[in-house]
Order: sequence, then structure tokens, then C-alpha cells
Amino acid sequence: MKSRTLWSAIAFIAIACAPVSAQQPSEGDKSEEAVETTGEKSNLDEVICRTSKATGSRVRTSKRCLTRRQWTVEQAQNRRDIDRAQTSRGTSD
Repeated sequence: MKSRTLWSAIAFIAIACAPVSAQQPSEGDKSEEAVETTGEKSNLDEVICRTSKATGSRVRTSKRCLTRRQWTVEQAQNRRDIDRAQTSRGTSD
């Protein structure tokens, strides 16, 4: 009986803390942004490199370089995915 209560308490705490940790990125998770520009390119063709730390690692980082246009498309796609996930919450497909 004590084991069941303990596991229930652990599950409750894990569920209660999950949305908070998902919404508030830590200081180390924020992406650093370095801008590389060349000559007479338009603003949308400007190359932007972002370095982000891997989750769960203090050492591993990854660097992605995309144009401003590609970053905008990716951000819009991420926003659509998040909106879709939030609006379909509680419904079955």
C-alpha cells in the first residue's frame, strides 16, 4: 500500500512539473546567434548561424547555419506544429 502511494505521489509531481519545465528554458538552453553577412546580398539571403547546447549535456553543442528566409520558414512551421498540438489536446484522431 505504501508503495502505491509513493508511486502515485511521484507521478503527480512529475506531471505537475512537466509543463513548467517545458515552458521555461534554462539559461544554458538559449541559442546564441552569430550573423555572417557577405557583400550585396538581400536581407532575406543573409546567413545566420545559431549554436545551441544539446539537452542533457554540458559540452555538446550543435551549429546550424541557414538564411534568414529559412529560419523564418522553420519558425513558422514550428509555430503551426505547436498550435496544432495545443488545439488537438484532449481529442482523438
